[in-house]
Amino acid sequence: MLDYYRILGVKNSATIDDVKRAYRILARRYHPDINPSSSASQKFREVQEAYQTLSDPDKRQLYDMTADAYQKKIFNDRLKSYSTAQGFKDSANSKASSQSKDSQAQKPAADRSKSSYSHAPHSGPTPWEVVSDDLAALKEGFSGATNKIKTLLGSLKDTGASFLKKTPRKISIVELAISVEDSLKGIRKKVEIIEPTGTRKVSIQIPVGVRDGSILRLKKKTDSEELIVIFRLAGHPFLSIKPKGLIIEVPITLHEALYGAQIKIPGLNDEILVKVPPGTQGGTELRLKGQGIQGKDSPGDLFVRLLVMTPPDANAPGLKEISEKLQNYHPVNIREHLKGSIIGE
Repeated sequence: MLDYYRILGVKNSATIDDVKRAYRILARRYHPDINPSSSASQKFREVQEAYQTLSDPDKRQLYDMTADAYQKKIFNDRLKSYSTAQGFKDSANSKASSQSKDSQAQKPAADRSKSSYSHAPHSGPTPWEVVSDDLAALKEGFSGATNKIKTLLGSLKDTGASFLKKTPRKISIVELAISVEDSLKGIRKKVEIIEPTGTRKVSIQIPVGVRDGSILRLKKKTDSEELIVIFRLAGHPFLSIKPKGLIIEVPITLHEALYGAQIKIPGLNDEILVKVPPGTQGGTELRLKGQGIQGKDSPGDLFVRLLVMTPPDANAPGLKEISEKLQNYHPVNIREHLKGSIIGE
């Protein structure tokens, strides 16, 4: 039986809002469009199943009752199994003891007489030694039974722990809007946590290279509180941060696109000289290895996206004639490959 509370990372006393917040975070993390691995797909299905149950009050009540009955059944089954095994052992010991007594009773008188002297003071162990041996055997048996009980209780404890996994006492989920510059620098910033008693501010260190939708999970050393921060990156005129690296959009003239050029663009620290190849089309990306963000989860590359710009003044003298001549150098229909419907029939 799946532990829906453990899957969503919430306590069994979590509110509907807590369940919804946890679901939104996990759904983003394991969605097939973002994380295509097979394990993430399975995790995404479990998260959906857990959310559908815990977000519905009636389904959640039924689930809690079923889970409680399930735990009781596991406990009773294990206890019954232990009792059966112990009873079988006691029965076997009793049978062996009975056979031993019968065998002793069937011995000839001479043998019984000889046996009765086997514990004489001068020919065998003293009564104190015999009692000591009996106590040792009793102690060993009691110790074995105690160990079995401890093992049983330990297994039951592990089962309960796996079902009701300990979670921090307090979980706070906040969304934090930052600029691209903040992400590039990795600055320290204060986060406001809204609570029933008021607003509390917590200072956190923003990792270098966080993207829109990145999740940062922080936990107190005392394990008494957990803070989940979802980053929202503000728009920038020419910079963006994607999983493949940092992207900078750079405009170039029509002449530079046609015949190539060497241009200077801003880098993270200094200007970078970039070579534009002849015949460059708008939207072409040039990859500069190692010139991007050197963050923990970043490839560290910079992508230069070239945007071919037309003259801003369409009424400039002679421009129309020049553009009509340029039109003759294009194929008959440059959008030939875009015919039809995007989604098909």
